[in-house]
Parts: sequence; C-alpha cells; structure tokens
Amino acid sequence: MTATDVSTDHPAILAGIPQPYLVLDADLTIVAATDAYLRTTDRTREDIVGRHILEAFPENPEAAGTVEQGPLEVSLRHVLRTGEPHEMAVIQYDIPRPASEGGGFYQRFWTPVHTPVKDADGSVRYIVQNPMDVTESVRRTREADARLRVALHAADLGSWEYEPDTDIWRRSATVDAIFGFGPGEGGPVAAPFFARMHPDDLPTVLSAVQGALQSPDQTVLHFDYRIVDPATGAIRYITSRGEVLRTSTGKPRLIGVMMDVSTDRLREAALSDALKAQESLLAQKDVLLAEVNHRVKNSLQLVVSALSLQARRLTDPSTK
Repeated sequence: MTATDVSTDHPAILAGIPQPYLVLDADLTIVAATDAYLRTTDRTREDIVGRHILEAFPENPEAAGTVEQGPLEVSLRHVLRTGEPHEMAVIQYDIPRPASEGGGFYQRFWTPVHTPVKDADGSVRYIVQNPMDVTESVRRTREADARLRVALHAADLGSWEYEPDTDIWRRSATVDAIFGFGPGEGGPVAAPFFARMHPDDLPTVLSAVQGALQSPDQTVLHFDYRIVDPATGAIRYITSRGEVLRTSTGKPRLIGVMMDVSTDRLREAALSDALKAQESLLAQKDVLLAEVNHRVKNSLQLVVSALSLQARRLTDPSTK
C-alpha cells in the first residue's frame, strides 16, 4: 500500500481536535465544528451546521444591548475584508439552553479569535473561530466590575473601548446618552459617534487616534472635543481620558472614560462674561472718577481765582 492509497478522513480529524473550533464559509454559514466546540456551546451539529452563525446563536432577548452580536459580525467581516486574523476583546454571548432543560439562555463570556483560511488566489474561503470561554474569570471579577460601574455612575463618567482596526466601539449606556443615542442605537462601530463630533474638532481627535496606533502599551491619551446635536444644533463639551492597550498579537486597543463638562464650560463662560462686565464697570468708574476729579479741580481753581481777585481789593491786613 502506498501513501496515495490511504484515505484521509478529514471530517473525523477535525471533529476530534481537542480544542473548540468552528468553521464558517465566506457567507458566515457554519460548515463544521469540533466535538470540543459542541461541548463548550452545548449544541449539536444538527443545531448549527448549515446555518448562519447569528441564526445558530441568536441574541438573548433578555440581555438586549448586552449580548454582542454586532461586534462579532464586525470582526468576522473584518477578516473577510482584510484577510488578516482578528482577536476580539471579551464579549458577552449567551448560549441557548436546550428545550429539555427548560429553554432560555446560559450567560457566557468569550474572547474569540478569528483566523482566515485562504484559496490559492489569496481570497478568504473559510474562517476558523476559536472561542475561549472566560466566563469563570469574568464572574470572579464581577464584584470589582460592579464597584467600578458604581464609581463611574457616581462621577457621571461613561466608559468606552475602541478598536481602530475594525472600528468596533464598545461603551456604557452613559456614552450613548452623552452622544444623544438610545441604548445600543448607535450600533457596534464608532462611525455614527464620530459623525456627531464638531467638524472643527474631529480632525484633532482622528489625528490623536492615528498617533495612538504607533504608541507603546499604556500610553495615556487625552481628548477634548464638542458634540453637535443633529436635531437641535446644541453643543456639548466632552473631556475624555484613555490609555493604549495591545493584544497578544500587538494590535492596539484604546480604553478610557469620558465626561460631559458642558455645565462647567457654560459656568466658566458666564463667569468670564461677568468678569468682563465687571472690568467694563470698573473702567467706567475710573473714567467717571477722573472726570469728577477734573471738574472738582476746575471748580476749586475758580474759587481760588475768585478769592485771589477779591484779596487784591482788600486793604485790611487781617481780612486779607
């Protein structure tokens, strides 16, 4: 028997790989999965193979705005467009519970890695997803996360995370409110938020983001800009602080917080106007005082002159 006579059972090999892998075609339809993936997601091949990934793993309606289908799809389409692998940050993606267990969803957290498989011409034919289940790690840090959320809420701060390569923009509900969006209304990418920045400030912000791409890990960022309400034209003043983080592959990711400082800016403007008005009043007072002094001086000079004239006519020394 020669090597060419050996029939290789590729589906069996793929199924038996001990790590959780999912294979999708260029239409994001699931074509294969390892047994480990099925165990991790509590699904069967009949449940998922041949279905679009967002259909096979639907959004948990009880966690609308939290389960991150949008960023997942953005990541997959980024791989299709660029032909480069992409490592996602932690996302919540709940897993449907079997009907035998009462239905519903399991709450799960993942860090998916998407890797392209290319044809001979370089086009992406398949995407291999390796979802690392980090649910237990997230749950262990939940108390610290809750404290952070309370602190951010108390300080009226919105938290955000931005991935320049894909434009994925993850943020708290406070950020949506600051930009005038309803919860989740702005979508999974930053473009709609950039569109609401003042046109005079947007180039500066984009330049700072581009500079961050070349910056080392933990570089501190500082953005001050204005937001224009598209409905009313009202201006909001925003200050934002952030930091550069890099993934295990060296890709930059920006995280930070922002605050609406419009009230402070309006108060500062009112104080500045009051000071200017006060300075104007003081200047007017100085002019008026100088005018009074000048007139009093002239009047006294007239009195002195009149007395001098009268003194010349006097002959009595004591009176004079």
